[in-house]
Amino acid sequence: MALKVLPWHGLLPKTVYREGKMLDVLVIGCGASGMMAAISAARTGAITGILEGGEKPGKKLLLTGNSRCNLTNLDFDPDHLYLSEDEERRKKITDSVFSQFSVTDTLNFFHGIGLQTMVEHRSYVYPSTGQSRSVLKLLLLELRRLHVEIHFQEKVLSLRRRTSPQHGGIWLAETERGAFSARSVILAAGSSASPLTGSDGSGYLLARKLGLSLVEPLPSLTGIRCSLIGQKSRAVRVQAESLPRKKKKGRGRQKGAESMDLLSSLAGLRMNAKVSAFSAGRLLAEDSGQIQWTQSDLSGIVTFQVSQTVTRALSRGQDVELSLDLLPALNREELSSSLRKLSSRNLDLTVEELLLGFLPALMIPVVLSTLPESLSLRNSGSLTEADFQSISRALKALRLKALSVRGFDSCQVCAGGVSLSELNPLSLEAERSALQGLYLAGELLDLDGPCGGYNLQWAWSSGWTAGKHAGISAGSGD
Repeated sequence: MALKVLPWHGLLPKTVYREGKMLDVLVIGCGASGMMAAISAARTGAITGILEGGEKPGKKLLLTGNSRCNLTNLDFDPDHLYLSEDEERRKKITDSVFSQFSVTDTLNFFHGIGLQTMVEHRSYVYPSTGQSRSVLKLLLLELRRLHVEIHFQEKVLSLRRRTSPQHGGIWLAETERGAFSARSVILAAGSSASPLTGSDGSGYLLARKLGLSLVEPLPSLTGIRCSLIGQKSRAVRVQAESLPRKKKKGRGRQKGAESMDLLSSLAGLRMNAKVSAFSAGRLLAEDSGQIQWTQSDLSGIVTFQVSQTVTRALSRGQDVELSLDLLPALNREELSSSLRKLSSRNLDLTVEELLLGFLPALMIPVVLSTLPESLSLRNSGSLTEADFQSISRALKALRLKALSVRGFDSCQVCAGGVSLSELNPLSLEAERSALQGLYLAGELLDLDGPCGGYNLQWAWSSGWTAGKHAGISAGSGD
């Protein structure tokens, strides 16, 4: 029975495989790492095919970089970028994989298939078109040029290896509609991150069925749900436009103001800050840039970067505290000096009014809530040096307790996955003799990087490495 190859914008091959046809390399998954693995294998001369459980290729790739596809990053230091539960093995694998397919190799590859690139923020590489769809279409064109067929809606239910007198070791991939056989298989089925793009965790299930050990997958590069630490006083939302032009004598909190959930009141606010994560007094991670508040958590790129370590610490039952420097451009002494000078110009200002030029109006009540209420109600003319220092500390180290991270449905990648101890660092082939000819690539593995093109670089490099070795091995008959 012929198995249909569904067209995608006319870029896919017109011929079809038939059940029972032997492939050299079969790739499971048509995401970034899967497509790169298939291209790499096919360039060795291996007859290569891809099975994709969804209806379209590269759905997650289309969303990367806000649909602009941050291909890679020129600022590249694997030892300080990628995390794994097995750091010793991680170093061996990243040293090997990135030496075989580096950032330079990645750029040369994409330039070679016709993609023009541009660099933003000194090191972030994007397609010059500004569209991730351009990257996907060119990858599909290269797959077509190499006669790699992609079969959609062919979710692999099982993988098994058997020995054939004629072919030696053969891998069988069974789907609901048939079976495919190949000398080598590359498992590049992704993780559980963003399941709406097809990353449903099915690759983990296949790995478990094969007996591969897994590190528990966790959401990473995601928002962090927090609670405010050190709230001492009731605070109300203060809008700049609601403040009187003249200070009324004796004015404190607005009469009748109601208590509210202060952090949820910040929903929609974007601001610059430095975010540091601590556990038992030890710094886990920190980053500076724009943060964003939602109804339920702290979000934005900076938060995502820090979440890499926060998600791991929380999974171990550790208490995690976030410290937010709300004015990273000023050190504490500079900030105190600025507050004193402003206060001396107008002794009648409240602390709320004193902070209007330093913080977004919505953030002021949050900071005030961590100060003694008596201090937040005083006029600036009565503030002491100790008071200015207290205000500066609150602005430079707003304390939050990390409660949890967002789930798989809204994270960008996963921490955890197939243990790196299962793999040959040179080829990414499974080291167990019973799994000879099985290669793994991409996000399925227990290795994740920060935002900025690093996870795509891992997809390109691991896919290329696995594909090259799978293709060579299948062609040699090993």
